[in-house]
Amino acid sequence: MITIKGIGFTDDPLVMLGEFGELNLESASDTLIQAYIPAGATPGDYLLTVMPISNPEMASNFALTISAAPSHLIAFFAMDECPSGWSELAEAQGRVIVGLPDGGTSFGLVGSALADLENRNHDHSFNFNGGNTANAGSHNHVGTAAANGAHDHGATTGITNGTFAADDTGGFVTETVTVDHNHTIDPSVTHEHVVSTEDNGSHSHSFDGGAGNTGDASTSMVMPYLQLLACEKD
Repeated sequence: MITIKGIGFTDDPLVMLGEFGELNLESASDTLIQAYIPAGATPGDYLLTVMPISNPEMASNFALTISAAPSHLIAFFAMDECPSGWSELAEAQGRVIVGLPDGGTSFGLVGSALADLENRNHDHSFNFNGGNTANAGSHNHVGTAAANGAHDHGATTGITNGTFAADDTGGFVTETVTVDHNHTIDPSVTHEHVVSTEDNGSHSHSFDGGAGNTGDASTSMVMPYLQLLACEKD
């Protein structure tokens, strides 16, 4: 890809490269042009001309140097075949390429390659027979009230007065006079009830299997991917 930066290109420039003539454009604006390098171009120096179609007299010339890609450079192409000077990298077919760790094995292959558009799955088998829990872990909490919480309610009354007089037979009679009075209730002091629980100790629940079903579950083990042609520079 050739990238040309400047000003005054307009949105409809004509870009020409030496003997190859007009180039195909990826994009063009007044300040930036991106054009494709022709397939037959070889490393060397070229004259690049940018001419606004609507204003040909404003054409600009640039010196362009095309450098050769280094041998063994690996690149991806959205093509069915590698371009001239490149060969398909067969080892990359169906594989993800990762960087070589320090001291690692160059061109080392791990696992089996994916087939065309393969979404590889793997299975998990399971066997569940149902079950129930034992009651060994059940327990109760026992509570008792502390003795210092027990108490009574007491009461006091007023006094009943009486007078005595002699009757005509020489005896005595008693006349009772009741004085108004009140009953006073003296409640016990403020108190609390203390409840303690008995520790039944740590416990576990046992599990017994019963009749049930078995089966398999399948899931994808492949990350989303895009297939492109991997080529190596000759």
